[in-house]
Amino acid sequence: MATEPVWAARPLLTDDARVVEPEHCQVESWTVGQTLSRELWALPACNVGGTLELALGGQRIRESQATGASTGLTQAKKLLKELQPGGVGLAFSVGAVFDRDRGLPYVNMPVSWMSAGEGTLLHLNVGASARPERSGVDRTFGVGLEQQFTESAWLIAERYSTSPQQWQAQAGVRWWIVPNRLQVDATSGRQHEGVLTGRFTSVGLRWIFKAP
Repeated sequence: MATEPVWAARPLLTDDARVVEPEHCQVESWTVGQTLSRELWALPACNVGGTLELALGGQRIRESQATGASTGLTQAKKLLKELQPGGVGLAFSVGAVFDRDRGLPYVNMPVSWMSAGEGTLLHLNVGASARPERSGVDRTFGVGLEQQFTESAWLIAERYSTSPQQWQAQAGVRWWIVPNRLQVDATSGRQHEGVLTGRFTSVGLRWIFKAP
């Protein structure tokens, strides 16, 4: 079952209306385990000019039969309205997923709301992506939640879909080891496509640093 071509701060697929801070970069890496396969991801991204974030990374899938496949990702996200406490933020992203010699473009518009106390964030995504191995496009839709419950830990949850027959739902915990610099996360969820439903788990690491 394919991972959808939209990524926020891992492990959420629903994106947020934020970019990494100016003059900084981040590297997100994570693994997703399913019944018959395991995905390994690495996604570096940097802020360019203050409101633009550029990302370039890739994925490696290892299946139970010892076969594997690689996928590349490139994305540009433009911040249109900065997210502030008690307010709404808006961004727009465009990118492509590369599988073998094929590129699958996508567009996405994240809208985020932050509570006045900054302890609750809600994210809404609407977008479209090219369908793999079929003509036309899929309409993407996501709803995500970040809820702080200690000084350094957050509850995260989302539902993300491209159609009523293809969706993913997950929930877990995000923990800042070093505030705003080093983060780990873990989730568990369900993924549905057609008549197939499976469970998965994910573990991730995010490192934010000043650009050289």
